[in-house]
Amino acid sequence: LSMAYALKHDNSSSSSPTMSASRTCSKAKCCFQWMKLFLSALFPLVFGIFTIVFTVQQDSIARANREQDQAQADELRKQTVYDSFIADISKLLLYCNFNRSNVNSLRDIRVKTLNALRQLDVE
Repeated sequence: LSMAYALKHDNSSSSSPTMSASRTCSKAKCCFQWMKLFLSALFPLVFGIFTIVFTVQQDSIARANREQDQAQADELRKQTVYDSFIADISKLLLYCNFNRSNVNSLRDIRVKTLNALRQLDVE
């Protein structure tokens, strides 16, 4: 029994370097294949992440630009309404022989003032 074990042990030790070399070779080959797979998937993955980040960033910039443009347009509209109001009231007060006792002149000023305030106070 011990002789059979010794022969078996000797056979396994003689085939062990071959199996060990084979295992080392297959481990290296497997590692190389995994590395090759990882590197081949790395470029599309990086490209996809870059595309997503770039798109989100561009969307954020576009949204900020739209908000800024909208704020400028609102400010320009308010300034135009105010300038028109001042011009109309100035014309009524200076060139139309304004008289405080004239109800029509006061009514015109009141109407123009209320219209201007409605347009300016839209919010």
